[in-house]
Amino acid sequence: MDLKSKYHKIVFLCPGQGSQHIGMGYDFYKSLPEGREVFQEIDEAISYNLSKLIFYGDIEELTKTQNAQPALLAVSVAAWRCLAKNLNITSISDFFIVGAGHSLGEYSALCIANSINLNTASNLVYKRGIFMNNAIPLNVGGMVALLGTDIKTACAIAEESQTEVANDNGYGQIVISGTNTNIEKLLKIVPNYDIKKAIKLHVSSPFHSSIMRPASDDMKKVLLESDIKEPEIPIFSNFTAKTQKDPENIKNNLIEQISNRVRWAEIMESIVKDYKCNIIIELGSGKVLGNLSKRMYPNLKVYNIECMRDIDIIFNELNLLEIEN
Repeated sequence: MDLKSKYHKIVFLCPGQGSQHIGMGYDFYKSLPEGREVFQEIDEAISYNLSKLIFYGDIEELTKTQNAQPALLAVSVAAWRCLAKNLNITSISDFFIVGAGHSLGEYSALCIANSINLNTASNLVYKRGIFMNNAIPLNVGGMVALLGTDIKTACAIAEESQTEVANDNGYGQIVISGTNTNIEKLLKIVPNYDIKKAIKLHVSSPFHSSIMRPASDDMKKVLLESDIKEPEIPIFSNFTAKTQKDPENIKNNLIEQISNRVRWAEIMESIVKDYKCNIIIELGSGKVLGNLSKRMYPNLKVYNIECMRDIDIIFNELNLLEIEN
């Protein structure tokens, strides 16, 4: 069966920080050499037994930015390699037509598309986590999720409270970043706007805002020296909400990504309207992006791969779709 056909326009998505949990990816590790090798390579790359922490450790330790980022990278890449092995996919372009990742997940997507090798990607996201932690003293800034609003309203609230839009996730879900003082100001003025709910997030820093510029500057030094190639399929940039082939532009987008807005709603709109994708596969831990995609575009077929059983489900259901068509 040729899964890449006129009936199947498949995109893969990679989750960002917040989707981590203890035990994630273990099924890939124990089931196939292709899965096990990913975790072993990342352990070696960062000189730390991250696999032990992922499978058996403490969730607070795993949630630390410098641990969560390479851990989520590992699970997404292992999910792809196990999928490719079980479905006999020899090239990513034989199955997917485009890919994207949310924030950290952009690195996972580029790694899966063979733009960044796993060793380099592991070191990059590990250092990215450290730089993000060091950009601002802990607990002097934060983030708030605004639910049931639009980007225009969110921008107005951000301007009035001197905060910044960090994530435009679509489906009325927008995240704001700022200092604690300005976050408190935001929470006071929210009742003046037509918003369903404002939720203060349990994070220690105002990610994807200009306050994180020191982390961008640190990543610039590392990224400019990194070997990045043209991806084998188009991969969306969080910074531009467009795909990019040129390695130097990819580096610049990754630098800017840390201190600028994640334009996820625009990315998803392009995936559906420009690339005509009708099947979403979320590779890695959790179902956040898949569920968000389904709420934004109810006609999409959405799958996630967190374990080997999920791969069997995808194969069987796509096979059925082929027969029906």
